Amino acid sequence: SGTWTIVDCNQAACQMHGYTRKELRSRPFDMLQDDVRAPEAWSLALEQLRRTHDLAGETVHRRKDGTTFATEYTSALITIRNRELVLRIDRDITHRKQSEIALRESEHRFRALFEYSPDSIVLIDPHDPEVPWKIVDANPAACVLHGYAQNELIGLPATAIAADAWLPIDA
Repeated sequence: SGTWTIVDCNQAACQMHGYTRKELRSRPFDMLQDDVRAPEAWSLALEQLRRTHDLAGETVHRRKDGTTFATEYTSALITIRNRELVLRIDRDITHRKQSEIALRESEHRFRALFEYSPDSIVLIDPHDPEVPWKIVDANPAACVLHGYAQNELIGLPATAIAADAWLPIDA
């Protein structure tokens, strides 16, 4: 019932949240969460822990100074001196989340350049064991230049569209 109470924590948890160990002990775990959960949510989480023995996921935590950060958590139910406790491990994943966003933005920029470039661009897999120098993607300009639909180009060896001057003698 209600929120979970912090029984103890390590130095890493203190540093991550900006509190001292004394400030965190005996305080509601909700104080570290960015979103306030209904009391029923804690009861449901405890019931799920009893059924599955662990919980994992991502959430957002709040530091003492009010700033927030993304965390990845794992919770497990443990018993110490006949007392049922939740062992919770939180990892700050801010940098990972920022990297994921940067990667998505980079992929979006690449895709836009690829699709809208007036120049022919063909992506080739030089290591495909079935088709040497296999075309894995082609932009619209490449399709127009070579006279193929995109689905016709994909899967062909690059030699199918290479100029004779570029082909090795044994090709």
